[in-house]
Amino acid sequence: KYTGTPSSGPWKDVPFTCEVNFQWPDKLKMTTVFKKKGRSVVQKSTIVGDATWSTVDGKPADASLAHMRAKLKDARFNLADLLSVDDGSLVLSAPEMFEGNQVQVVQATSMDGLRGTLYFDQQTGYLVKEARHEGATSADKHFVEVHLKDYKRIDGGLMFPMMCDMYSDNKLTMRITYSDVRFVKELEGDVFTQPPPPPPPRSITDRLKSIGIHVKINGVEQ
Repeated sequence: KYTGTPSSGPWKDVPFTCEVNFQWPDKLKMTTVFKKKGRSVVQKSTIVGDATWSTVDGKPADASLAHMRAKLKDARFNLADLLSVDDGSLVLSAPEMFEGNQVQVVQATSMDGLRGTLYFDQQTGYLVKEARHEGATSADKHFVEVHLKDYKRIDGGLMFPMMCDMYSDNKLTMRITYSDVRFVKELEGDVFTQPPPPPPPRSITDRLKSIGIHVKINGVEQ
């Protein structure tokens, strides 16, 4: 769970809370609540394998889930490659300075060709920055950085960054503050269950009947 405020896009400057559920290897659900002028808007987006769906305030919504698929790729890039070097490659570069501390620079390539640069604080060993280029085409490409800070010990004893700043082309686009991070063997309940389709829209005649008005055409009640 985390909170944030976008600095660009349709929800610019609108605070939100978000809960993200991962189930390896191909399930991801994001529930985001935006609060604007005293009103809450709840957006739920889910990926299960090749299936995707999204709702806004419980109603089906047409939404691109490309950013969520990118998040799944990022998770594999950040975790799987570091835990299993055989699936990709890690190359050490010369140390640099970042926010007053010396960091070890690692050029990483994932097993599906994603490339990025990881920066580890030499004193603590914590990952403090990620950098990579994103975009499907050369026209879309932009430089992305994620700064990780405020590491705390969470469930299971793992150290986790409770705050991250996200930059696009050197501009701060979002600050995320995590409030709850837990690891479970398997998520329970209907977290990844697709909701049933909405009922078909009622005809005008049915709507009129619902308020006590009956329509006759050529003497025949409709």
